[in-house]
Amino acid sequence: MVKTGRKPRAAPVTKARKDDVVRMRISAHQKQALTEAAEREGLELSVWLRQLALRAAGVLPEKFASANLTPKERSELARKGS
Repeated sequence: MVKTGRKPRAAPVTKARKDDVVRMRISAHQKQALTEAAEREGLELSVWLRQLALRAAGVLPEKFASANLTPKERSELARKGS
């Protein structure tokens, strides 16, 4: 067997597609408050809202709310889990 010096590629990870959109009406003041809360967690507003809603619905485990996870780790777990 001839070595090419290339590393074997990892199998591609299939992610669940997020095709549906949920719209809600809020005031500019409310959006600002939600955005600031998301930023304190190091998350984008949509990711933060999705995690909050899925935890409330009992779909997302509480481990995503763990203070032991960095914002980046929480974000990565959320992307893998939903």
